[in-house]
Amino acid sequence: MHLIVARSPPTSLQKSKCLRGFTLVELLVVIAIIGVLIALLLPAVQQAREAARRMSCQNNLKQMSLGLQNFHDTYREFPDGSQGGWGPSWAAYLLNFTEQQNQADQLDFNAFFSPGLGTKVNDIPLDNYLPEYMTCPSSNLPRFKLEPYLNTYNRGHGTYAGITGAYPDGAAHGTSRTVYIQRYNGYHVGGGMLIPNKKTKMSEVTDGTSNTLILAEQSAPTFSSTGVASDMRSSGSYGSFQGANTRDDIKEGSDWDTVLQYHRAFNVITVRYQINSLTSPGMSTTAGGPNNNVNSSHPGGAQFARVDGSVAFIPETINFDTLRNLCTRDDGEVLGEY
Repeated sequence: MHLIVARSPPTSLQKSKCLRGFTLVELLVVIAIIGVLIALLLPAVQQAREAARRMSCQNNLKQMSLGLQNFHDTYREFPDGSQGGWGPSWAAYLLNFTEQQNQADQLDFNAFFSPGLGTKVNDIPLDNYLPEYMTCPSSNLPRFKLEPYLNTYNRGHGTYAGITGAYPDGAAHGTSRTVYIQRYNGYHVGGGMLIPNKKTKMSEVTDGTSNTLILAEQSAPTFSSTGVASDMRSSGSYGSFQGANTRDDIKEGSDWDTVLQYHRAFNVITVRYQINSLTSPGMSTTAGGPNNNVNSSHPGGAQFARVDGSVAFIPETINFDTLRNLCTRDDGEVLGEY
């Protein structure tokens, strides 16, 4: 015989316990906790992404600086920083040494690199062309711009510039290497490595290749004191492969003054201001000026390449005299940590 026990139906209290869910307060607490966790996690994710972008930017500079070394190994000298006669810049000469041989074969290095001039042989190959290593991944500046001469071709604008030296020059060695650029109220100094219409050699780097900078970053807008942003990269209006707009040879001494003072040399800069500085009186208000500043989309400083092929992130708080020494190949200042 089985004993059958009758169960009474559940009371309303028991029903409420069985069907109970989150109250509104509990739900809001859970949402708040999730929000706090996301707020804590998001900056870490952003920092990780920026660290990856900064490393990619360093790899870009590394690739270009090694390309410059390979150029020197081949020709026993570095290329012109900005070749006159609307010729090529240092970036164009790098193509053969940065796995861009097919593109380099399409270019005539003795022809004009400015659109619509001469035989126009370089106009189409340079249209919508820019290697990935020419652009910092943190930059929000446009990679391509319609050139203003013909309004026909999109020219690639990278985020790196060659260093001609620093103003004032700390090592004139008895002859003037400083040219006043009357058009821009600025200066070009020939104490660096990538100079308009002039080739330098490793033997001229008496301060040491690890103590001399050759490439600088220009990956962010330049801001005025009122917060107005401008794209003032040294690539100017015609892109990263454009050289200087003067045919004459540019030499140290008095020849510089007669040749450069009314002209422009693209894709090179003479460092005259602190990293990430605001627009200054001697800084051009347009792209391509001789002293447009070194600036970066990476917080706290900017990336540079040294002559020895290494890369340095230099803080914007660096003493400017130290930065100036680093941009000069032969001022006798051999620096340690900075």
